[in-house]
Amino acid sequence: TPCTSCPSGSSIAEGDTDATDADSCACGLNSEMNDAGDRCECKAGYGGDATVANIGCSACGTGAYKGDIGNTPCTSCPSGSSIAEGDTDATDADSCACGLNSEMNDAGDRCECKAGYGGDATVANIGCSACGTGAYKGDIGNTPCTSCP
Repeated sequence: TPCTSCPSGSSIAEGDTDATDADSCACGLNSEMNDAGDRCECKAGYGGDATVANIGCSACGTGAYKGDIGNTPCTSCPSGSSIAEGDTDATDADSCACGLNSEMNDAGDRCECKAGYGGDATVANIGCSACGTGAYKGDIGNTPCTSCP
């Protein structure tokens, strides 16, 4: 009888050429066998496609996350945020944190400067700066401070 192929994305571990069962089939780096046992999928925190050799599974990086196993891309953090503490394999949107003097807006889709700080939290080289002694800003938002009358 002919040999049975390993599930998609897996191969015989350590170059063994005389494997006798499916337990010898192993998924590649940063991937695992799905629940159905019919293909390898990228682990949570890793995006890509484990069944395509030249794609594989890569860490989401410091600007994205992925919560579940699957051959799907990572989800980008909201505008102006990044993964806290430089983690590169985050699995939850809660890992996305806004920069200095900013916070996530109510819609959860971007960072905005806190009250008392002007600028634009979504633009790295601008950020949020304190209004200082001659200006004010009462609300969260990516707007400039207002000069005192």
